[in-house]
Amino acid sequence: MKCQDITLLVPTYNRPLFLLRVLATIDLYGFTGPVMVLDSSTMAFDATEIKKVARGENVTYERFPGGMTLYQKLFEISGQIKTPYVVCVGDDDLRILSFLEKAVRFLDEHPDYSAVHGEALLFRMENGKVRFVSEYSQRDVFHATPSARLADHLGTYSTTFYSVQRTKDFILSMRIWNRARPGFYNYDEILMSCILAICGKLKYMKGLCLLRQVHQGMDSAENIPERDSARWITSEGFYSGYQIFSQELCSLLMERDGVSRQAAESLIERAFLKYMYKNLQSVACSERASRPFQIKTRWFKEALRGGYSFFQAVMPFEWGWKNMGTYMNPFLRYAKDFVPIRKFIDKFPVGC
Repeated sequence: MKCQDITLLVPTYNRPLFLLRVLATIDLYGFTGPVMVLDSSTMAFDATEIKKVARGENVTYERFPGGMTLYQKLFEISGQIKTPYVVCVGDDDLRILSFLEKAVRFLDEHPDYSAVHGEALLFRMENGKVRFVSEYSQRDVFHATPSARLADHLGTYSTTFYSVQRTKDFILSMRIWNRARPGFYNYDEILMSCILAICGKLKYMKGLCLLRQVHQGMDSAENIPERDSARWITSEGFYSGYQIFSQELCSLLMERDGVSRQAAESLIERAFLKYMYKNLQSVACSERASRPFQIKTRWFKEALRGGYSFFQAVMPFEWGWKNMGTYMNPFLRYAKDFVPIRKFIDKFPVGC
């Protein structure tokens, strides 16, 4: 796969084995477009290891001060991107690179769109093998005006951080982020995501675009600022951060949509309140779902044991997660892309 029109950005922090795995995946697909590794690890890493898994000359390694945040790294290198499109690849992600070709083709043919994303799966490892998989959703935002797109996107939010996007819009979002520096992960992420929605429509395209591994230490306090929603909303910087966030989006809306400041501020406030309500509601549901299922009555436990032993073998009793075999069915839409990458993960297990 060539796809010379897109740059892959691979930010990494203290996860050398994950990094080597994602680079080996890229090499496996024969991707020859630019790949930029952005490393701000505090632990030692021998960059020559990269050449053992990424044999092409298209991979460059950028070393940053230890602990530099994700968005600082992205801003620092944004001006170096020479391709018309760009996509971020987490070091614990596995990209289905054939999807990138379809996304680039779509953006070439639809200049009114700013980003494309597809279907995504989360997976977990057990004993060195992929065992459990869950889906997470993306969506279309196709309204004609920037105001309508922002209201829809923020009110029913899904991240665009890993979407294939136009480099000019990515650079704009990084410049605005650098000027604003909201200082809190939630504001950083949704600011960039909302800028994309203002710049153009967002396309949800059928097809598996990435797998992301769920593991301990997915986020590090040194590398990614606090993003717990309950702590965020009660933090000292919440209101000041919102003021910065709102002002930047307000200015961009006025420029791109010709609306008044009052109309822009009102729209952003309504959409943000809806976003916060759904965010906190989601956190509450997740906490309830993560509580261990306990059966305290011996009689009831004995009665259910036989029936549930088979059920749990097919569908583990964890809300949202499915047995890996569910996705191996050759008749399902994921199989074509999922099966080869699953076999690769089995040969390169990390984070078990």
